[in-house]
Amino acid sequence: MSIYEEIKKIRQDLKLTTTDFAKKLGVSQSYITILEKYPQTGGKIAVPSTELIERIVSLIPVSEKEREVIKRKLFIERAKHINPELKDFFTEKEKYYTMEAGMSLVFIERLKNDLKNFPLLDDIYNKTKMSKEEMDLILEGKMSINRQSVISLALALQQPVEDYILLADYMPENIKNLMSFYKNENKRIAFFRKLTSLSEKDIDKMIDVFENIINMVLKEGEKDNDDSKGV
Repeated sequence: MSIYEEIKKIRQDLKLTTTDFAKKLGVSQSYITILEKYPQTGGKIAVPSTELIERIVSLIPVSEKEREVIKRKLFIERAKHINPELKDFFTEKEKYYTMEAGMSLVFIERLKNDLKNFPLLDDIYNKTKMSKEEMDLILEGKMSINRQSVISLALALQQPVEDYILLADYMPENIKNLMSFYKNENKRIAFFRKLTSLSEKDIDKMIDVFENIINMVLKEGEKDNDDSKGV
């Protein structure tokens, strides 16, 4: 939805008339009408200020974290309207849009699907040492977990560890680059397949070891290049 449609929906959800909505926001009723009807009217162009967006969001009866998510969404829609060239950029990035204290949306969606297909949820809570309440918060985008917990979830759900780390955006950049170097998927993730025989704590440590080794090799390569230039 556009910024204008979003604002109208918020007003309707609050069950406020345009007059009451305007009073609460400290603007004129005619301005709210212009906001909600643009661009259908083809008339005046009104771009809500960031301050007005913050006032609108403050009226919504949800938690502070949820307000922050809604505010960011409105800011994105506002940016798209001001500069249409940003539309493609945000469309691509929105699938990775995260809540302030939550995991990425792609990770949450994958986790939801995997949990749906897993018959013994109690096993998941036991293996990951997470409570149902904590899992609910993760799925609602209100709680983040560290890389070790992400690995723990992948192992408990019998899913590829590398998939979960990538979706959670916890894959070290150099390892990510190394994986993309191989076109053959089996070669690309072979070392992760072997790691699954370890505990989540050991896998987490080994990923750091891989990253350190790769960084060391890259630094040595840079040093060799500098030496050869000096010859």
